[in-house]
Amino acid sequence: AGTMLGAIFGSAFPTTVYIGHPAYKKLGSRAGYALGVGLVIFVVAITGFHAYLYRLIPTAAVDPLLVFVGIVIVGQAFTHSPPRHAVAVAVALIPHIGNLLVTKMGVAFQVTGQQVTPELIETLHSQSVHWLGHSALAQGAIVSGLLWGAIVAFLIDGETRKSAAFCLGAAALTLIGILHAPKVGFNPSPIAGGYLIMAILLMGFDLSGAKPGEAHLDEWKEENIGATFTSDHQDDLQPGTDPA
Repeated sequence: AGTMLGAIFGSAFPTTVYIGHPAYKKLGSRAGYALGVGLVIFVVAITGFHAYLYRLIPTAAVDPLLVFVGIVIVGQAFTHSPPRHAVAVAVALIPHIGNLLVTKMGVAFQVTGQQVTPELIETLHSQSVHWLGHSALAQGAIVSGLLWGAIVAFLIDGETRKSAAFCLGAAALTLIGILHAPKVGFNPSPIAGGYLIMAILLMGFDLSGAKPGEAHLDEWKEENIGATFTSDHQDDLQPGTDPA
């Protein structure tokens, strides 16, 4: 629904991730595949056939597929990103982990009839379960995950100015309640201040000429992506020579 509404207003970006997209491309799938998927979903939606399929196919047959799909997506996030951005991918997953924890704990509270009270939050905190922190991460996790990943990726590449710009964007989205807030509206959260401080620090690095991570980037490449380094310099190596 989000993709269709966005298309009506001119958005060229889908909100649905096509599972295994790189594999489909290797099989020769092109634009017709996406069109076919869209048509099938459209027909199922307007005919009400979804309810019939939901009752026909056992949950036990679907859930393992979802687990497999989740593993494939996480794997592709690492394998189809530049190797040096692996840390950025890991950081981008953190808000989604918070979202998972809040969802599972929320269901447990609902089933047991437990209200989330200040006393409960304090008790959880004493056991190192930071409910408020996880809740803040869970709210807008998709967007904050993208922003966090971009911030770290640009830091790895030494693009401090771009990283600072994404910090400012995250601060603005937090102030209007799109990130780290239960509803859209003015949200003077300390988290927005944290993003702003990060932006100021990064701009300071940029203006001083220092670029975090740049000094050790070549060394990191040589230590962590030796295979790529070897393939790029294969002509310079003699048979049997250790690339390290």
